Parts: sequence; structure tokens; C-alpha cells
Amino acid sequence: MKAIKQFNGIDFPLWKKMIEGILEFLELDYVLYTVKPFPPTSGIEDYDEKMYEYHFKLEQWEKDNKLAKRNIKRSISDGIRGVLMMRRTRLLVVSSI
Repeated sequence: MKAIKQFNGIDFPLWKKMIEGILEFLELDYVLYTVKPFPPTSGIEDYDEKMYEYHFKLEQWEKDNKLAKRNIKRSISDGIRGVLMMRRTRLLVVSSI
């Protein structure tokens, strides 16, 4: 991660390309393009087997997503990160009203 210059609001396309490259190297890039696994419908054939598979995939996805987010956050300057967190907080407050 030290090879990536922290994103400070300038040259987003280059920063994004570098982050995607790092995440791809770490085999974490799939969390950027896939949705969180969802449980199988009850009553289907081989439900128990599919439920076991679901839990395995969910655990792996959540772990990989956490690592990917940590790498992304570490590569964003404190000023940009603060703005993003303020925006996220405002959106959560507004959506809860």
C-alpha cells in the first residue's frame, strides 16, 4: 500500500486504477463487483447443503470486504475521508427520519 499515493481529490482515475490493481493482486477485487451473498430459500432441495455453502461464502465475503475497505480507507487522505464520513453520517440521519 505504500506504493499508492494517498488520494487527496486529484487524479481520481489514476488512484482508482492503482487501488483496483492492489485489490486484484490481493484477490479482494471481487467484493467491488459482487453483492453480499444471500441465503437460500427455505424448502428448496438440498437446503441444508446450500445453507452451509451460504454461510461459508458469506463469512469469506465479509472478511474480504472488510480487508478491501481497510485498504481503500488507508489510501484516502484524512481530509477526503472526513468529508466522506460527514456525508455518510448525514445520509444515515436523513434516511432514518
